[in-house]
Amino acid sequence: MKNTRKHFPVLSQYIYANTASAGLLSDDLMEWRQEHDLDYLIGGSNFRNKVAMKTVSETRETVANFFGAKKEHILSSKFLTWVKYASGRTG
Repeated sequence: MKNTRKHFPVLSQYIYANTASAGLLSDDLMEWRQEHDLDYLIGGSNFRNKVAMKTVSETRETVANFFGAKKEHILSSKFLTWVKYASGRTG
């Protein structure tokens, strides 16, 4: 437990019992967020779009693998994900 606590600075001063509504921020996550936020600050919309395109592509691939479909058969939007199954059915 002591090994885990060292990754969460707030635990050195407090008992944190509110994880149901908000998780703890670890040192590793804080470092990643600082880099991410700096990249966004410098790159603006270009950075956001690049990250979004990568995330959408990876998500389409994961969904396709889950359903046994081709990545090209996965259509996603803000409100809907449509999958053309490998068997030819649609849903």
